[in-house]
Amino acid sequence: MGLTRTGFSAGGQRKASEREAWPWASAKPGLGPRSNPVQPLPSYWLTDPLAPMTIRVRLFAAIRETLGRENVELTLADGATPEDVWRELVKQDPRGDLSARRHNLAAAVNRKYTRFDAPLSDGDEVVFIPPVSGG
Repeated sequence: MGLTRTGFSAGGQRKASEREAWPWASAKPGLGPRSNPVQPLPSYWLTDPLAPMTIRVRLFAAIRETLGRENVELTLADGATPEDVWRELVKQDPRGDLSARRHNLAAAVNRKYTRFDAPLSDGDEVVFIPPVSGG
């Protein structure tokens, strides 16, 4: 066939008969028949930081009374935190009473206590727990 030991002609190109036998031979160097030049992107590359996510908020005690509802569904940007959820609830407060309550609250996401700066995921359930006293 006139090919060198590496399968390439002296000019570095495969011969026409070689390209017909192996169609991948004309592809970019380093790609073989089992190579897939189009690999799927990792899932963390596919998240859009501005994509909306839905968060369900369950309201208890004085927060429920202030807003007049048991549940609220919020649509927030991806990467939102319980702090962002709280800010959205404060915006919905007609009298402005909620903003002063923030320092007394604990946050829970999906029934687990968490920090106010923890990132949320689409579909999470957030609860703000007021202080409890009694015996």
